Order: sequence, then structure tokens, then C-alpha cells
Amino acid sequence: MTKLYKIFLGSLTSLLLMLQPSFSEMKLGNAGSISATVAAASGKYSKGLLTNRNQPTASLGIDYNSPFGLYLSTSIANDANDKGTTPDYSYEWCYTPGYKSNFNKVSVDLSYENCKLESTTTTGTYQAKFNVEANKNTNVFLNYYQDSTEGTRRAVGNGTMAKWTYEAGLSYNFGPFVTTASYLETEKLLTVMSLGISKEILGINLAGTFYSVNSNNDANYVSVASQRTIDHDHFIISASKTF
Repeated sequence: MTKLYKIFLGSLTSLLLMLQPSFSEMKLGNAGSISATVAAASGKYSKGLLTNRNQPTASLGIDYNSPFGLYLSTSIANDANDKGTTPDYSYEWCYTPGYKSNFNKVSVDLSYENCKLESTTTTGTYQAKFNVEANKNTNVFLNYYQDSTEGTRRAVGNGTMAKWTYEAGLSYNFGPFVTTASYLETEKLLTVMSLGISKEILGINLAGTFYSVNSNNDANYVSVASQRTIDHDHFIISASKTF
């Protein structure tokens, strides 16, 4: 973690802490609402993999929600490939159209996420997320992701891997804080066990999550070098504020 990124992350987090919680999403009358989220994290983590050279990451997201369940989200975050590798990039931009609805105590969120790493790789992912409110303090969730653009990692042999990912878990609200535990698996690539804790203070969501990541040890799919890179435990802290 460079000194510059430490200063940047500290400054952004301090700015978030100074913001007043009275800000909220902007209503558009019968047309829906728009909200924005500013976030900072100690690392850029996604489905078991750390990117951005393991450096702190800042992001900005804008969300439009219609009265009919349709929505459109867009976000940009700083990202970077490993030093000495090509192609070179410095940010990731994503947009996600989707639909979400509630059926009694079950919520459904269906979407398509399209992400572009600056002027290089573009990936697309179909996403299905389900959440069940077991009781007033407990939620059970299941998420499924299906790659659609051949933007997945290549296997050592012929073909591809990481075409799909699923995640299952639960969260429990203890009152002072919320704890979340989950299990994630990506086809032929890795598995992840995670345990996190989060708390909202002055309208800012603070979170810390521990991830135990294990690669597929079959060298026909994942090289020994990649296995060593993937097989790590991570602790990510983050702060986010939604307006």
C-alpha cells in the first residue's frame, strides 16, 4: 500500500465521516428516484479475487429506481493490473440494468452487469439474487452469476472455467451490528468462506469482512503459480455513504 493511497483513502473516509446523515435519495415524483453512493475500501475484492494490485479502492455509484421495480445502476472504481503485465488499465466502469421485487418476505433481484476495464476487457454477467426474511433479525440469501461474454479466465488446458458462480449465506442483526456469513464457489476455479460485520454510524456503513479463499488444486485447470496467488486469506474494511 503506497503512501499516496493511504493519504487518499484516509482523506476520502474523513470526508464521508463529515457528511451529515440528513442527505437522502432524490425523488423524481412518479418517475422514481435517484441515489448516489461514495465508497472506499482497503482492497478491491470480487468473487474471491483481489485486483487493483491489492491497493485501496475508491468508487462512485449512481442508481435510478423506477416505481415498477426496474432500475439502472452505474459505477466507476479505480483498478489496475499487476505491474509488468499488459494490457494496462487504471479503472473499471460498470452499468447494470435490472428488475427487483418483493413477494411477502422474499425479494428477487434479476440483472445484467456489463463491466469494462478502461479500453481493454469487457465482461458481462447475468445475476439472480434471492433473499428470504426468516424472521425480523435473520435473512437467508442465494446469489447466482452466469458469465455471458467469454470474459472468464482460461483454463490451463483447452476450454474455459469460471463460467458460473454461486453464493449462499445468511445475515443476523444483533442490534448494535449485523453479522454475515457465506460460502461462494466459482466453477473449476475457487471456493470462499467469509465472515463479516457491519454497522451504520451517522448514515455511513462501516464494514469488515474476512475471506478464506482456496483455489481448485487441479493443475489441468489452474496452474500451480495461479493456485499460489489465489490461496490467500483477506480482511477487507470499507466505508460507504449513500445520498
